[in-house]
Amino acid sequence: MLNIVTVNSKKEVRLAAIKKISDESDLVNIAKENDVWQVRVAAIKKISDNSILDNIAKEDDVWQVRVAAIERIDNKSVLKDIAKNDIDENVRKAATKRITHFKAIEKKAKKQAEKKARAKRKAQKEREKEAQRIAELIEIGHSTFTLYDSSTSPLDRAEERKYYKDLYR
Repeated sequence: MLNIVTVNSKKEVRLAAIKKISDESDLVNIAKENDVWQVRVAAIKKISDNSILDNIAKEDDVWQVRVAAIERIDNKSVLKDIAKNDIDENVRKAATKRITHFKAIEKKAKKQAEKKARAKRKAQKEREKEAQRIAELIEIGHSTFTLYDSSTSPLDRAEERKYYKDLYR
């Protein structure tokens, strides 16, 4: 397949051959050295090495190839550099668009994190309110029990225990 990608005279045949190549080093060589820019773009779409993509986005002679690499880049500092310094307007726009895309993702993630934090704080406040309510009920129950205990004689409490004991046999 590699031979077809490099020597066949028909662009369509080369592009079809690219689809069957999976070796990263072969794809990198094709992306950097093939004389047909569309074939280089097809190879770039299959490359996963970010440093290679960064390099192609900054160094390739053909703007379409640089744009294809930009569409795969995750490095914001490289994108910012390209957006500021590339000689081609199309490449600068592609880098700016990619940066904007990351900012939108970050903004969405930040909103989701804030929403999750608010829900967590709300749940914590609800747990605290429930704990306070339980504490108040315990205090009321303890006060009632204390009053009940002090107002009844030990003999009455013994009879009451016997009554409940007989009731549940």
